Amino acid sequence: SGVPSADGVVVFKGIPYAAPPVGDLRWKAPEKPQPWDGVRVCDDFGNAAIQFPSEEGSFYWHEYYTEGHAPYSEDCLTLNIWAPSAKRPGKYPVAVFFHGGAFQSGWSFEKEFDGDEWAKRGVILVTVNYRLGPMGFFCCPELVAENPDGAGNYGLMDQIASLEWVRDNIEAFGGDVHGVQSAET
Repeated sequence: SGVPSADGVVVFKGIPYAAPPVGDLRWKAPEKPQPWDGVRVCDDFGNAAIQFPSEEGSFYWHEYYTEGHAPYSEDCLTLNIWAPSAKRPGKYPVAVFFHGGAFQSGWSFEKEFDGDEWAKRGVILVTVNYRLGPMGFFCCPELVAENPDGAGNYGLMDQIASLEWVRDNIEAFGGDVHGVQSAET
């Protein structure tokens, strides 16, 4: 279940689209999340990926982080959905947004990613956290030996897993699985 956000909008925060990439799952392709019983209350954004924080006073600080940084954790494979609360005939178009930050910084709920305006206009917005920096793109000979087809691209694999989750689940939020558009900054 989500929480009301703006007038006519409900936001579902911190939905896990993959298992936490910790322990034996670190530096591995994302795996499906564990199912849960009953209704999951999605009222809190998930953790941002581990990253170096922007320095106070820097350009990026003034532009994006004046409200502070999100909590960082390896357990970061979550997404957020802003959707119109009104049901209508047909399905809503869906936009999927991967935050920028040169694969080193950022998170899915920075202040400029507020999905209220999208949902007010009849578009479901999905924003995604994915592994960054060394946790998302580290590669060494040992990891290549374990996985010759994908070592070092965990952040990109996370993005693919999130798109697969959207494909498999967005209709439950009123979205048109055939009308998904993605963007990355």
